[in-house]
Amino acid sequence: SGETWEFRNRGLTVQNIYAVRLCRRDGRLFLYAGTEPVHLFVSEDLGRSWRELTTLRQAPSAPEWRFPAPPNLAHVKFITFDPKDSKIVYVCIEQGGLLRSFDGGETWEDLTGRGFNDDCHRLVIRPSDPNQMFIPTGFGFYRSSDGGRTWVDISERIHGIGYPDLLVYHPNDDRLMFLAGAANIPPVWAQSGAALPRIARSRDGGETWEFVGRGLPEPLKPNFEAMSLEAWGTGAALYLGNTDGEIYMSEDEGETWVKIADGLPPISKGG
Repeated sequence: SGETWEFRNRGLTVQNIYAVRLCRRDGRLFLYAGTEPVHLFVSEDLGRSWRELTTLRQAPSAPEWRFPAPPNLAHVKFITFDPKDSKIVYVCIEQGGLLRSFDGGETWEDLTGRGFNDDCHRLVIRPSDPNQMFIPTGFGFYRSSDGGRTWVDISERIHGIGYPDLLVYHPNDDRLMFLAGAANIPPVWAQSGAALPRIARSRDGGETWEFVGRGLPEPLKPNFEAMSLEAWGTGAALYLGNTDGEIYMSEDEGETWVKIADGLPPISKGG
């Protein structure tokens, strides 16, 4: 439970890990790890050994994968699975696109160029209806209602968040969703000295959004880079962490917020 640790890196030829995700399939556990530069590995023994899923790097969009900040290497930003079938794996490349596998990662379909911006931060799929998908990107917020075949830019529904990133849903009611992001892209933060992030809430599965955040400082200068929603019984708490080393919590679905930690090491994104 975190008291002691051991390294489990055998087979990882790249160890700059950006994304880790676990799924259960046919009664077994599969652990996936994505790296910078872009490589994807899978372990069937909880990390004791790894093998690379090499076909990911053969995607048609691969020659265009790159990250703006030095050393300009793209990375696997996010890994997720179809809620109804964990053999269907999705990988978001920052920056580069979105890829899908129907066989656990052995072969891949390149979804890049289907109407969404290729700076994919994450893919969120509603468990109650896996055809409903959302991609916050560096240049817009996109939604698919047909399992990723077509996409619609819904950025105007969150007007004021120009750099959408974090997105979670309530595990007991996936109509309740929360999105966080900065007002503009990271280069603007350095020029202005503030990211000016905001939090948006949807109660109808992403159709409409409203801003929440009472109790948060105004203006908000550091960007939010981590968000999670934990539920128990009839209660739930939403947590947000920022680049200044502060963590905020809401126990009333985002209406009000309190700071629960500070003094953590500050971090920088892209200088």
